[in-house]
Amino acid sequence: MSKKISKEQLKTLTLNDYIAKAKQKEKSLTEFKDITLGNSKIVVKKLSDGKILDLMDEMNEDSTMRENISIFKEMVFESVPILKDKELIGAFELNEPIDIVTKVFEIGEIIKISEILLDLYGLGDLKDDLKN
Repeated sequence: MSKKISKEQLKTLTLNDYIAKAKQKEKSLTEFKDITLGNSKIVVKKLSDGKILDLMDEMNEDSTMRENISIFKEMVFESVPILKDKELIGAFELNEPIDIVTKVFEIGEIIKISEILLDLYGLGDLKDDLKN
């Protein structure tokens, strides 16, 4: 539940607030974040706005679930740095390095991780649209 804020409690953002917000957004692209999947912690790194938008542009209402999973798979691969580890990739016979995602995670986990990642971008409301 969200709390209602009265008009008197609202703060008008100043120039300094906007500068600080932009700097924090820029800094967030270099920080690692921990997300929780079941009883596991996964370290992720945010993608650029352009990359996440490119991935989202590939999805549309005519996309099949297979196509959407492929996009989610790329989102997870690009966001979870350890999945690009040469030792991890080399431990399996893979057609492409990105295939490590489906080697490690179940399809439902790939979807869940993608939902959590979308929340990091403030796109959590789109989760239902993307799953359909």
